[in-house]
Amino acid sequence: MSNDNISDAFKLTAQLLELHDANPFKVKGYIGAIYQIDKLAETLNDKTTHELGRMGFTANMAAKIIELCEKNTLTELDELLAKTPETLLEVLKIKGLGAKKVQVLWKELQIESIEQLADACQNNSVAQLKGFGEKTQANILAEISFVV
Repeated sequence: MSNDNISDAFKLTAQLLELHDANPFKVKGYIGAIYQIDKLAETLNDKTTHELGRMGFTANMAAKIIELCEKNTLTELDELLAKTPETLLEVLKIKGLGAKKVQVLWKELQIESIEQLADACQNNSVAQLKGFGEKTQANILAEISFVV
């Protein structure tokens, strides 16, 4: 497994943790690990917990890297994906929408897809949400046109 694959899995895990309102320190742990992985030249595949620790990874993140490399999956990510609507993952890909904003859209307006988000923007529902506004709503609509 490449470092890019590990980093991508950790990024998705961090996003989903944030989306599901997990402990912010857990999210920060993943973000810190992503930063470390992205700046490494050597591959993490086949590293031991001890070697990963010497590279600056916590024991917890080292275990997750090893799990990902050995099993080609991450239990925590699989559990998060199981409780997240698949179409909501597409909404997370819209530029300018982070996990926190997607969480608000999901919880407040029950938006689970790009189509529902576009409808909510067109009927001005998104602009009414705290932390959004008309400019954000217009930006979301513009970004949706690139994704769809």
